[in-house]
Formats: sequence, C-alpha cells, structure tokens
Amino acid sequence: MLDAIETTTVANVIDPLNIESANDFLETTIPGIKTTFNNAFDAYIYGYPLVMMGVTLQQLNNTPTEPSNGGAGGAPMNQFALQTQWPGPEAKNVVLLSTSTLYMIASLNLKDEPIVMNLPAFTNPDGSSRFFIMQVLDGWTNVIDNTPGSRVNSQPGKYVFVGPDYKIKGNEFDGMRVIRMNTNSAWIIGRVFSNGAPADLKWINEEIYPKLNLVPLSQVDNESYIPENVAVDPVVDVSTAPFYQIQQMDASAFFGRMAAMMNYNAPLDTDKDKEMISKLEEIGFVINPVENPGISFDFTELDIEKQVTLQAGLEAAAQFLESGVSSKNPHTNHWVFPRYKFLGDYETNYKNRATIARWALGANRVEDTVYGYAKFDGDGNHLSGDFKYTIHFTDLPPVKDDAFWSVTIYNSDGTLVENTNAQKAGVHYSSIGYPTIENHPATFNDGIKLYLQADAPDKENDPVAFNNWLPIPNNEELKDTLGFIVFLRLYTPILWGEGKEGTSNFPICLVKGTDNTNWIPPSIVKVG
Repeated sequence: MLDAIETTTVANVIDPLNIESANDFLETTIPGIKTTFNNAFDAYIYGYPLVMMGVTLQQLNNTPTEPSNGGAGGAPMNQFALQTQWPGPEAKNVVLLSTSTLYMIASLNLKDEPIVMNLPAFTNPDGSSRFFIMQVLDGWTNVIDNTPGSRVNSQPGKYVFVGPDYKIKGNEFDGMRVIRMNTNSAWIIGRVFSNGAPADLKWINEEIYPKLNLVPLSQVDNESYIPENVAVDPVVDVSTAPFYQIQQMDASAFFGRMAAMMNYNAPLDTDKDKEMISKLEEIGFVINPVENPGISFDFTELDIEKQVTLQAGLEAAAQFLESGVSSKNPHTNHWVFPRYKFLGDYETNYKNRATIARWALGANRVEDTVYGYAKFDGDGNHLSGDFKYTIHFTDLPPVKDDAFWSVTIYNSDGTLVENTNAQKAGVHYSSIGYPTIENHPATFNDGIKLYLQADAPDKENDPVAFNNWLPIPNNEELKDTLGFIVFLRLYTPILWGEGKEGTSNFPICLVKGTDNTNWIPPSIVKVG
C-alpha cells in the first residue's frame, strides 16, 4: 500500500505543527504505523543539533593550515581560527557579525586524547583586564557551566579538555584546570573585546593571540610542536550553509549521519535520553555497545512501509523547526528578546535545543550574554532609512564590572551597513556602547542618547549627536525596502535569576539599578 504513496504527499497532508492531526491521518490511512511516525519525528528533533554541529564543524575544519584571513573562518581540527580585524559590509556569508568582539574559534576531537588550551592573559596595554569569553559547546550544543572567561575570573594557564572515554591517570593533570566533556566533539567559540582602534587590534594580534593555542596532551611538553597541515577534502561542501545541507537530507542520509556521529557523541546520561534509545531502535537504529561501530543505521534494510513513514516523520519535524522561534517571544517597547532562560543549558528539552540549533547555533547561556533586537520604532512602525531616530538610555544596560554592552545597526538581511555618507564623514563603525566601541568617543549626558540616521549630524554645531551617531541604511542608495535592524548585546548582564512575579514579561528580568525593578530598553523614537 505505502509504495503507492508519494512521501511528499504524506508530509503535505499532515499538519507538521499539529501532531494529533498527523496521528489521525496515520491511523485512518496507514493503520499501525503511528508509533513509527512519532518516533521518527522525535528522533529528528533529538538528533538535529548533533547533525548541525557535525556539518558546521566539517566545513570549518576543511582548511589546510591555520588561517588568519581577518575573518572568523575555519581551521583544522584542534587549532584556532583567529579573527584579526573587523568585518565590513562586504562580509555576506555570516549574519549579525559582531563589531565589538573578535572571534577565536576551534573545534576539538577528544576521541584519541585530551587537548590542552594555553590561555593567555587578556589585558589592555596598561595591564588592566579585558573582557573575554571562551564559550565551549558539547556535541549536542549544550554550553558547559562556568565556561572560561571574565565572568568567572579565569586566570592564564593550561586548561585541559578531557573526553568521556579517557581514563585519568593519577595526577597527570596537576597544574591544569580540567574541563571534562561528556562528548568527544567540542566547539570553542571565543570572543575578546576590542575598541576597534588600529593600535588595539595590533595589541591583540601581537600580544594576546600568539600565546593562545591548542596542543594534544602527548605534545604538551614539546615547545617546538607545530600542528601538521591537513589536506582539503574536495568532496566537502564548504559553500552551502549547514542548515541548507540538512534540509536536503532524506531519512536515509540524516539518520545515517546521526548514527555515525553518535558513536563519538553518545546520548547523555539521563532517563529521557535512555527512553530515546528505544525510539531510535524502533525506527531502525542498531545499538550494540560491544561492537564497532556500536551504533548504526541502514535505511535499505527497512521495509518500504517503514521507509516512507520515516520520511514523513522527518519532513514533519523539519517543517516544525522551520516554523521558527515561538511567536510568543515578548515584545517590550517593540524590542524582541528570546524568552528562553534555558539557552545553552537544554537538559532534556529537545525541541528547544533543536530550534536554537536551527536558528541560533552557538547561543550562549544567559548569564554570559543576552541579545535583543528591534525592527520597529516605539509607535510600532517599521524602521526606515527615510527617517531619523533616537534611543535615549537614561539607565544604561546593566552589565557587570569588566563587561560591556553595545548597539549595532544591520541591514534587514543581517549584513553590516554600507553608508557612503558615513564614509565621507570618516565614520567606519557600526556599533556604539560602553565602554567605547570602535574607538568611538560616546558623549554621556543624562545617560546616553544615540542618533540613528542616514545623513551625518553636523559635527561642528552638534558634536554630541555626531559622536553618538549610528549610520543606518540609506534607502535611496541601497533600495532596502525592508528597513533595518537595531541589535542590542549585553555581555555578562545582571540578572534577576528567576524574575519577579507580577512584573513585566521582559524575559530575562535584568536589574535596573538601586530600586531593583526590571530594566527595559527604551523605545526607538522617530524624530524626523
């Protein structure tokens, strides 16, 4: 019966966002396979972050030598890719690029042996501390607790990443901070603050980066160790975005890759993960820990009814993820912040974990960063380059000591703004905040007021407006009818914890100040 049903027809008849309707359809049309459909749906949601990590890191690793191309590109396994300069409007392959931090990115393979990270002192030329964070994700995209960085006052020294299968021998890690990972795959997404001035970038490139590296444990005492060059694999697709690659995978390809990766990144030790094992076995996964590989999946071994049902469940789950982040995200003064307090710490909330992997892979825990954005002014109208706006922070965004916040302007597609008026005025930044961003001397008076407009303010007659100017897209020049995005970043924000009952629906409930009420970003006001 099922060989006469086109897979796309099955997926289209089912409402992917309403599993009850899917079950009703399967009960009446394809009796007896409702369980398989549900298990395929759950398996896709469960495994999506793992597969997304695998495809992403494969792209990043497909680099012959340690690169330094100025961007946040890739590097071979167990090596850092170091961003040496700010991205500009020409950078189109990654959206919402930060222009207040430089990235330090590496993927780790801990299967063979531990990897040691030599962490330098992140300082300014005067010896004062500089904000940094070395965010670490496991293979399932969970962010480790107390990730090294300014928030936890991490000191220079050796940090050793140890995989789940490695047996620690006596005191072999004396003098090192041990970071025990529960998967053999790990991803380091480091960020270091810079004000963007040439001298500051030079300091980071010459005084900090040379002391940051990764070394296999077996080479930790080899001062002349140099990583081997790795040949580029021409088969690896490095041009198609990972989520597009996954969209093109059918059930055979997706579950096959998921099974292969699970051999290096075992399910976590939770009762719910153990329940998932039985679901995977029902849809065709072979799990035998005493064999090598211990986990496998062969789509061709399944009968045609099961093949079509798995494909239908996969397509329903994929459409569920494409529906995006919940529309219930709170809007306060037309600013949008994710309501998720669980970012980076998903436990067994697989749908949340998969949704973030699809739309915001690499998200930090909220205690490290909080991001929000606005596409509308305070009256609910789309932001447009045809108008002028102000944002008046009478109370500055609450971040802890040695941390910072910034506001950045992006085109509607998330790329950085190219404004010829700004270039003519000698302005080459797209962020402003505190402390000074991009060597831009913000002027404080009753908080700080930012001026968002396409034309430069009069530098002679209104130096405050010029100093606090954020160039927005020039609609006539860029033909950007969708407006622009105002993006707010808070690094090491001050949090309420669980929030205050009865207060606004602002998701993270940031502390405002001495009166202990929720901090809310001010409206974006159209002024001309």
